[in-house]
Amino acid sequence: MDPLLAPHARVRGPALPDRLSRSRSSLDLPQPLHAPTLQRSARPRTLLGGLLGSRIACRALLLALSVALASPAARPSWLHEGDENRVAELSRQLSESGPSGQLLLRRADSLRRLERWGPALADLADAATVIPEGDALHSELLLARGRLALDLGWLAGARESLDQLIGQAPDHELGRAQRQALELLALVLRAQGERRPEADVLSRLARIHPEPQPALFLDLADTLASLASDQRTAAAAALGALDLGLERLGPIVTLELAAVDRELEREAWDDALARLERIKQSSARQERWWSQQGDVLLRAGRPAEARDAWLAARAAIDTINPLRRNTQMVKDLESHLTEQLATTAHLVAVSTDTPRESSPPCTGP
Repeated sequence: MDPLLAPHARVRGPALPDRLSRSRSSLDLPQPLHAPTLQRSARPRTLLGGLLGSRIACRALLLALSVALASPAARPSWLHEGDENRVAELSRQLSESGPSGQLLLRRADSLRRLERWGPALADLADAATVIPEGDALHSELLLARGRLALDLGWLAGARESLDQLIGQAPDHELGRAQRQALELLALVLRAQGERRPEADVLSRLARIHPEPQPALFLDLADTLASLASDQRTAAAAALGALDLGLERLGPIVTLELAAVDRELEREAWDDALARLERIKQSSARQERWWSQQGDVLLRAGRPAEARDAWLAARAAIDTINPLRRNTQMVKDLESHLTEQLATTAHLVAVSTDTPRESSPPCTGP
């Protein structure tokens, strides 16, 4: 019998006493990994932090909500009741139809979301007895085993099931279950501290996934950067992943902004400005991008050009509908522009007294 399922092979279905779902310790099961340990490592705050503040806040809120919902006790009652009702309905169907691999897998997944670990393990053990290795459902069984083992923190067991599933087909024939297995395997490898194999898995996904999400390329960029020996090498490695995402997905602002951050890390000012210019030219509202270009130009030691960009941002703000202009975001931007123009006035005076050759990468409004 599969070692993942052997300790609870005699447990059968959700009809067991409620003590199995109330207390994890009563089953002597390992504590599950918590979501934050498996998320991307936080990137340091950068020049674009002010611009992205609201987006980052929304992302943090969504992450906090997802972590909270991982615990049945913290879920809204309608979510908890939905899984309970699904378990009850699947149990009724199983009692009428007899053992069914598909029904057992579906019930095991609902039980997993309810953190009723013993019954979930039992359903997978039962499913293994009715799903032969050549069956189309066998891939789903291996995926369910890997996902449950990962939730429980059984990393070695999760990796074994996921590797078995992924190894069933070459890259060009990988189906949905195998791609999901690769995503889970990347989480397992990160939890095990194996960043190089994690990078290999994410690179493979980025290459073969028919509909990749931007988060995949952000993950790959962070992982590759973590393997580098210095900041410039890290930025270059991350940029390779982000540019691959832009090549596959098109002009995604999230990826382009992450690339701007990496360009700034390696002090590639003109490259950062060029990326901001692409975003600006495709945006209906350009004041933020003018402001950011000014900030980059200041860091590059070009205060006169920075002033021109900030003044262009002010001019763009003047064209905004008064109702839309009276928002906190626009007010904050105006305050930033006023502060930057005031604090750099002396630098602009010095730079204009000392002519120098320059090729401004920014175009006028």
